[in-house]
Parts: sequence; C-alpha cells; structure tokens
Amino acid sequence: GGAGLPKINEAKSNSIQTTDKPVDGGLYSSMFTLQVGVFKTRKAAEEEYKMYKDKRMRCELSERKLPDGTMRYVVTIGEYSSRKNAETAVPIVRDQCNCTPLIIQRNNP
Repeated sequence: GGAGLPKINEAKSNSIQTTDKPVDGGLYSSMFTLQVGVFKTRKAAEEEYKMYKDKRMRCELSERKLPDGTMRYVVTIGEYSSRKNAETAVPIVRDQCNCTPLIIQRNNP
C-alpha cells in the first residue's frame, strides 16, 4: 500500500468549472461504469454477477435491447462520476475479472 486514500472533500467547490463540456440536468445526471460482461442469457449474467457480489464488489445487472430486438444481459462494476475515475479503476477490475473492462457512460433516469 502506502499510496494513501484520496481526500474526498478537497477542492470540491472549484472543481465544477474543470469539465470540458456542460453537463445536462445537473452535475450528477450521468456517470460511468465498467462493463465486464455481456450475455445472451440471464442465467449466465447472473452467475457472473454473483461472482463479483461474492467478492464484495459493487456490481449491477442490467438488460439491454439491441436494435434487432434481441436482449443482452450486461454486468457492470462500480459507479464513477467521471471518466478519469473509471479509468483509474480499470486495472483493479481487470485483475478481478481477467478481462478488459469497457468504460461505458450511463445516464441516470
């Protein structure tokens, strides 16, 4: 270890102007997550999901409808407020899933 935890409350007030594009609908309207698996069956996705849950990782299972009408079941890990935060987490998640996580942007409803 020895890296130390980042200070969370530091420089929150003046970090709002640092975004390159305006964020629609408030600061937290969109977020990033790491996609670690896409499955054709819910059963396969649930097995993957359970594996990360057992590792006490923050994971989510969601359904995605493809343009041709077929369903895919997507397993994602983590919630990050910026792409930079998500990128930082990629190597950590990669070690856990033995895959290359894909950073995807997710809009909150």
